[in-house]
Amino acid sequence: MSFNLVIVESPNKCKKIEAYLGAGWKVVASFGHIRDLPAKSMGVEKATQYKPQYVTEDSRGKKQVAQLKKLAKEASCVYLATDPDREGEAIAWHLLDTLKPKNHKRMSFNEMNKKAVLNAVNNTRDIDLKRVKSQEARRVLDRLVGYRVSGPLSNAVEGGKRLSAGRVQSPALRLLVDNQRARDSFKVINHLGVRFFFETESEWYADWLTKPFLTPPNEYIFDQELVDSVAQSSNFVVQSVSDSNTSKKAPPPFTTVSLITAASAVLKINTEKVLEIAQKLFEGPTDSPEGYITYHRTDNPNISDEAYEKISEWVDDNFDPDLLAPERNKFKAKADAQEAHEAIRPTNFEISELNSGDPLMDAMYDLIWDRTVASQLLAARYKKRKVSLVADEQVEGKDVVATIGFSIMTFPGWTELTKKDESVVPTDSDELVSMPNIVKGTALQAVKAKVQQKKTAPPKAFEERSLVTLLEEMGIGRPSTYGSIMGVLRKRGYMIENKKRKLEPTETGYIVVDQLVDRFGFIDYEFTRDIENKLDSIAQGDAEYFDIVSALDHQLDNELRLLPQVEKAAQVLTEFNCTECELPLVLKEGKGNSKFYGCSGYPDCKSSYPEHEGKPFFTTVTHDHPCEDCGDGYLVQRPGKFGMYWPCNNASCKSSRPDNNGAPGEKREAKAKTTNTPGMECPTCSEGVLEERKFKKKPVLGCSTFPGCKHFEWVN
Repeated sequence: MSFNLVIVESPNKCKKIEAYLGAGWKVVASFGHIRDLPAKSMGVEKATQYKPQYVTEDSRGKKQVAQLKKLAKEASCVYLATDPDREGEAIAWHLLDTLKPKNHKRMSFNEMNKKAVLNAVNNTRDIDLKRVKSQEARRVLDRLVGYRVSGPLSNAVEGGKRLSAGRVQSPALRLLVDNQRARDSFKVINHLGVRFFFETESEWYADWLTKPFLTPPNEYIFDQELVDSVAQSSNFVVQSVSDSNTSKKAPPPFTTVSLITAASAVLKINTEKVLEIAQKLFEGPTDSPEGYITYHRTDNPNISDEAYEKISEWVDDNFDPDLLAPERNKFKAKADAQEAHEAIRPTNFEISELNSGDPLMDAMYDLIWDRTVASQLLAARYKKRKVSLVADEQVEGKDVVATIGFSIMTFPGWTELTKKDESVVPTDSDELVSMPNIVKGTALQAVKAKVQQKKTAPPKAFEERSLVTLLEEMGIGRPSTYGSIMGVLRKRGYMIENKKRKLEPTETGYIVVDQLVDRFGFIDYEFTRDIENKLDSIAQGDAEYFDIVSALDHQLDNELRLLPQVEKAAQVLTEFNCTECELPLVLKEGKGNSKFYGCSGYPDCKSSYPEHEGKPFFTTVTHDHPCEDCGDGYLVQRPGKFGMYWPCNNASCKSSRPDNNGAPGEKREAKAKTTNTPGMECPTCSEGVLEERKFKKKPVLGCSTFPGCKHFEWVN
């Protein structure tokens, strides 16, 4: 039976889209990228014009590709329905290049509803190769910086510290270091002020306006005698009263960054934890075709028309229809937003409380639900009053003026649903239930005056949420990278979080930044934004992939010469990287002229890998071949002196199997000790003679033609 195959990125979309399309359609997921640059080598070279070497490495990915190939071969037509952003366009191209379907079409949609999906089916297009090249350039630029700079950076520092650099990671670290140095060098300025207290229906205060008493370039009052004279003022007249009405529009639904900000403030968790919980909410229960929320990696602050309709229904039935905005509230995205996905929102607004059993999941879902619904409510309204008072006696020939601003909420609007969200609680509203009755021309007497000892504050220390917010504002990183940026800086020991949840750079963090600044362009704050502009140019067809990538690589050639090199034992860094610490590997000589790859971070990292066919052999542990002898480990393939074999990865188990066409063979039976003697003809090849040797410090007889013949016998 013929069918059309639709391939999307997320499995959460499959059943819903299948229901929209009906009979004759099958929808499957690619689970994101089906291939990538190799994890254990750079995967891109100047000699090949920087053509990326794509691989499908993990077993899950290989199985997924095999399944997709089978379905693509059977399908009448393959519809590539990955996301419409550059990443999604690249995934569609990888699918096409790997599956090679006989017929294919590219379809895309921003909203998850029947109308949008059917419209996409009827309006297919070609894959935009310019956008694919733009995504490819970003991936390769990141790889070039990370792989080319990290090894030399480590070699430039005394003590053998294992250091790493990254096109986005390093500017983020620099922001932290620069901020901390500004805090450390900040000189506090102590200055003075006066606050006057009054009573009408209730007590309120007004602050002395110091500006008329300042002499440029002074910004603060230091004269204690002057302040004491001002504080003697007690009789005032209301000089002016200005009333106004203002409103505060509902905040937009969550993007990745605003979710990190709000969840960090309310739930007191870090960026990685926020994204981890968001991933669980996106995946939803295993027995459901859809998750609890829409895709959580997005820079789009707007929801779909379908979502607005669902919110309207819920508000009409369960809340207050008078609070609902008459039409969908729309919000402006940041300038470089790709807007492939709608904002983060619940998939089912009828689920207003999750009750999953996980308190953090439930609390984050509450935030997302409240913020999404609140975003479509009316603005909160306020009445504001500004009051200016003047004392009846001058000081030093100048009027003593005191001012105060009042604010009172007159209509709650969206704030009814966001009382738990500290990131949007209005900051311009005093906790007033009524406005003091103050009339222009009224004489008022201050009940007391208080001299204020003030001091200037240093720049605020970063929390993860404020650092991520600044990264987004500066165009450094993308929604999908913020969690990994914070994770890398923490894992590498470049920053720590103190008890007050403030970020502090470590000594190693300072070292990395100091080695990179004034040597490498990618550490400059404008570099990332400039690269984004160049990537946009590739996507628009105004620039070429090779030109952008080769320019950075050439720039790195020149910049790497600026790094000082510490005297070390001669070693040649290879293009391969350690799987434990990601530093470059060094080819070394072992016993008996054998070769192996050791980590350049030794002695901090003692990882090593056997040499096999001119490359390091990276052991991949799978659960496909459990060890029958110990029951705890798994058989893994490794090269040995006599070829490939399959030892157990359990260090306490000495079991192994011979290789049988890439799989573990039958266990060799222990060989009986021989009664043959040296000089006898080899019973296996009949060409050599038996010679005495040592194997594992025990005597054996082996064929003299070894390695042509591998016959050996234990000696009694």
